[in-house]
Parts: sequence; C-alpha cells; structure tokens
Amino acid sequence: MATFFLDPSGRLRTVWRFLIFGIGFLLVQIAVGVGIVAVVLVYTLALGKPFEGLSGAANALGDGSLAIQILAAGPMTAASFGLVWVCRRFLDRRPLKTLGFVRPGPNFFESVVGGLVLGTLPLVFCAGLLLVTGHYTFQGVSVSLQTALLVPTFIVMAFNEEIVCRGYLLQNLMDIERPWFGIWFSSLVFWLLHGMNPAAWSSPIVSLNLF
Repeated sequence: MATFFLDPSGRLRTVWRFLIFGIGFLLVQIAVGVGIVAVVLVYTLALGKPFEGLSGAANALGDGSLAIQILAAGPMTAASFGLVWVCRRFLDRRPLKTLGFVRPGPNFFESVVGGLVLGTLPLVFCAGLLLVTGHYTFQGVSVSLQTALLVPTFIVMAFNEEIVCRGYLLQNLMDIERPWFGIWFSSLVFWLLHGMNPAAWSSPIVSLNLF
C-alpha cells in the first residue's frame, strides 16, 4: 500500500502531489476571488451607488473588468506563489530555484533583454502584417491610468501562469523523466486556465496559440 502512495525516494507520487496542489490552487483562488468580490462590493456601497449583484458592482466601478483584473492580479499571484513554495518545499522536497529561477546568462538568448526581444518580435510581426494588409488602421494613442496599469498587471499575471504551468507542473514531470507528457500536460492546463476567458473561443487560431 505504501508504494501506491510513495515513490522509491519516500515522497508522495507525482499524481498525489498534483492532486493536493490542484485542490490547494482551487481553494486559494476561490478565497482570493471572494476577497476581491468583498472589496468591490464594499467600495461600491461606500460610493453610494446602487447595484444588483456583480454586474451592478462592475458598472458602478466604470470599466469593471479592467479594474477587477488590476485589483486581483497581485493577491492571486502572491497566493499561487505561496502555494507553489509550500508544495515544492514540503511535498516535492526540492528547492524553489529548481523551478527555473536562475541568473540570466551572458549570452544574448539567455539574457532578460533577449527574452523580451524574442517575445516581442512575433507580436510586432503580426501587427505589421495587419497594417500592411489593411486589416488594422492606426488612429492614435489613447492614454489612461487603467491602460497604463494593465502593463504591470499582465506581467504579474504572466508570472502567475508561468510559475504554475511551466514551473511547478512541468518541472515535476521533468523530474520523473516525462518531458513530452510534461510539455503536453502543462500546455493543456495553461489552455484550460485561459479557456475561462470568452475571448479564447473567438477563433480556433486563438485556442491553438494558447495551447
């Protein structure tokens, strides 16, 4: 029976560790979500704006979806990071740095700048292609506080996604020498997390790109 739960090193087998992590991830996200909803409701009540349910609260905030994203990014990422640390430390019995926290190398492709450039090039290429083919027309720049706050918000949210999918899930499967399954499984989880966004279903290309 012990071998059903434990591997030869005495750790819980990967499937059980993933199950514990998955339940924990769901619970912390729900807890943070409830907290965010409470903050939004209290805020709208303090403004003296009547509302009915969450849709009314979002309307009372103005552009509710953006405001809630900005408000939720930090707490959700902190909660996920804390869960990853606990699971990596006590379930996996591995240091956190083994999830990919390494110093940037001297090589351009291993540097922070290189990563930013390589990550930006596909976006620039697609935007340029739309401009050239006439499918997009540049109409100027609109500056707002919420839009400016979205940049650090998306960076924080991306860290959250990477530490969970490409960090904890993928590295655990790499540890048991299942690299191809690890890539497939972590990509599937990444896709499912984004599948909760209605825009992810706007086109098959969007879904394929997420996977």
